[in-house]
Amino acid sequence: MARVARNLGGLLVASLWLISAQGGGLQEGPSSSIRPGAQPWHEAGTDPAVAPGDDFFAYANGAWLQSTKLPAGRERWNARDETAAKAQVNLDDVFQSLKQTPPGSLGRKVADFRSAYEAAGRAKMATRKALAAEFRSIDRIRSIRALAQHLGATIGTDVDPLGWGVFSSVQPFGLSVEPGLHGEPTQVPYLLQGGLGLGDPAPYLATDAAAEARRAEYRAYLRDLLHLAGFPEAEHRAQAVFDLELALSRCHVSAAASDDLKRASQAWTRATFQRQAPAFPWEVFLQAAGLGSTPRLVVWQPEAIQGTAKLAATLPLDTWRDYWRVHLLDRYGAVLPGGIQARHRTFHGGAKVSEQAQAEAATAQLLPEAVAQLYVERHFRPEWKVWLQRVVVDVDAALLQRVRNQSWMTAPAKAVAEAKLQHFYFGMAYPERWTDHRPLRVRPDDAVGNLRSLETWRLQRLRARIGQPVDAQAWWMPAYQAGAVLIPFLNVDNFAAGLLQPPKFDPTWPEAARYGAIGAIVGHEIIHYIDPIGADFDHEQRLRPWWSAEDKAAWERVTEPLVRQFSSYRPFPDGVVDGQRTKGEDVADLGGLAAAFEAYRARLGPTAKGPEDLRRMDREFFVGYARAWRSVYSEAGLRKQLATDTHAPDRYRVATVRNLDAWYEAFDVKPGHRLYLEPGARIRIW
Repeated sequence: MARVARNLGGLLVASLWLISAQGGGLQEGPSSSIRPGAQPWHEAGTDPAVAPGDDFFAYANGAWLQSTKLPAGRERWNARDETAAKAQVNLDDVFQSLKQTPPGSLGRKVADFRSAYEAAGRAKMATRKALAAEFRSIDRIRSIRALAQHLGATIGTDVDPLGWGVFSSVQPFGLSVEPGLHGEPTQVPYLLQGGLGLGDPAPYLATDAAAEARRAEYRAYLRDLLHLAGFPEAEHRAQAVFDLELALSRCHVSAAASDDLKRASQAWTRATFQRQAPAFPWEVFLQAAGLGSTPRLVVWQPEAIQGTAKLAATLPLDTWRDYWRVHLLDRYGAVLPGGIQARHRTFHGGAKVSEQAQAEAATAQLLPEAVAQLYVERHFRPEWKVWLQRVVVDVDAALLQRVRNQSWMTAPAKAVAEAKLQHFYFGMAYPERWTDHRPLRVRPDDAVGNLRSLETWRLQRLRARIGQPVDAQAWWMPAYQAGAVLIPFLNVDNFAAGLLQPPKFDPTWPEAARYGAIGAIVGHEIIHYIDPIGADFDHEQRLRPWWSAEDKAAWERVTEPLVRQFSSYRPFPDGVVDGQRTKGEDVADLGGLAAAFEAYRARLGPTAKGPEDLRRMDREFFVGYARAWRSVYSEAGLRKQLATDTHAPDRYRVATVRNLDAWYEAFDVKPGHRLYLEPGARIRIW
């Protein structure tokens, strides 16, 4: 498995609006102390009519379930959706705040980019004049060497084979610079396929009616771009460009076939390039791409690279020039005047979105690190990050001890697992170092120029990473997103600030509750470093499967009881949880919860003022866990999750508390309660 990207996230459809962080402003909460006369935190918001031992999800989330209804058109609303909605409100606030940013500041640079983008469609300059320099460059493509130079100079920077699994560029060739998979100490350049306006070969090659309709729509779009830009014979030229892309699609590799880590071992030297596609002037291409001194590149899809080079050498240059013209119009279409912007929106979506909303979304997408830095400055406090980093240390220490104590793994595998738990990076909220945007030139009145500047800056930064030491603390997502990403081959997690909001993380909650909420999620993710997801990569970031056949057999044996437990959950008479499909996530939930409980007890247990105080904190811990997974579903939404998702519905994820002895003691769960398990039936894997 190359990557696992996830946005971390009921049964009763129970008026939205959002339940805010208690008290509104996010202030660092007290410990677990209770003010005289106040209702204890672990009782506030619960449903006293539900016994915790019968339905802990409904008990802990009672008030929220009663006040929350599905938004129109949604099949599910859960904690992940809450954090995403809050993150969007915060992001809107960031853009609103840009009105007060001083000249020369990062905020002013973002504000100028946004302003230029928003005003671009109202510009009076003709499209051909706005892109005059680019069109002149295209007009000079009069030989195969000139075409190779243009292909190199415009190489894409939008691919990411090992992180998010982006295997095709908008340009015919895409460049990524990432760590290698064989323990390389420095970063490696990867060359990937691209150049398809429809993104994937399937829409070009499929024979069904929907694919044919999409092709017709695309050909009309290409024609309209050429016509609006003033090029004659637009219909004929658009068809020729489409036929070029059709030929490209026939040599492309599908996303499914591209998602194969063996492709990371296909390093080509100069001699290899020339041998594989001798008719193409590779030296010209590599020099133009700034890769002239790079001795080797990993060629992710050799079939596509060979095929593209062959087409470059054989198709008419007139067609290639029109290809570049129309793709230039598409690439800058969102900020071009003369009707092109409107046509671009109707084809790519967003036609009904206001210019302001379009500009802000584009700014966040195109300047993600800059916008993230502004987001964090306004909406995430440094002391929260410090606390969260401490939780990672505490949970990892507890999990490391649990791994040492378990007996089902072989000694060699256990040794690697222990090493991995001591060699990882868990990024919390935002990067340890922010990107320096000072070299990026931005003007408030030149959207096209800003995009040019951004492309050049990105390519320069990308090329500068080649041969540099691997940075394990590099971030893979912008901090304003309400999401998280796991990069298994690096033993890296990023939890973005946008995700670290109520109910996943709430600094106003008692500390024990925070361990139950975010601590259990941290434990879940760390477990993936050492379970089947991480079993192909060792602690030195090498592609080296370290689970033996004996370990795999033991995994199936020790997880079978949990599979049976989850397969017994039946939301509908004709609908059950597929415990085999959800097994990996169920095991991580259980182990993460257990490790977080031990971490909380080790950190806060000594502060308890006696057994009853400790019992209260235990209750806070478990209620915090349940609230981090609150959700409501429609019947259709729940049935869809049962049929397709590798995660069990949130109600049953919460029910895994029944496997921890401490939960029984905290809530007086006895035989006769629906969630009760005999002590010998309670499952422990990690």
